[in-house]
Amino acid sequence: MHLRIHQAGLQGTLNIAKLHSIVVSTDTKMTIGLLFDLIPSTDSSLYSYKNTALASEHHAKWKQQVTDTVTQLHAHDLVWGDVHPGNIVIDTSFNAWVVDFGGGSIVEFVPRKKAGTKEGDWQGVGKIFDEWIFKSDD
Repeated sequence: MHLRIHQAGLQGTLNIAKLHSIVVSTDTKMTIGLLFDLIPSTDSSLYSYKNTALASEHHAKWKQQVTDTVTQLHAHDLVWGDVHPGNIVIDTSFNAWVVDFGGGSIVEFVPRKKAGTKEGDWQGVGKIFDEWIFKSDD
């Protein structure tokens, strides 16, 4: 997915960590990991901000940033595919970054049948920003 993001010319234009390289085993038969730019964060995902004053203060900005990112991905026929608050990282300037493309879903945010689709991305974004972020846990 990150190769496709790069090929689409989106690296550096969206709040998505830039892929620098792929780490492979010495025999090059196995991918070990991916090396990304560091997101200047305190290791905080959106989960850390549920029902907080900071969520209230930055809600509109975060929703717009994530919406802009998803819109650009979809315009290039790319899908986020793993939409949930843990995959929205908040940086030290309180900007929202989208991370972790594809490979799973959390049904609380995207139904299994919609995971990995554009429709699923929008359902997840709507669920996060229109329902979940200010919902109290009963």
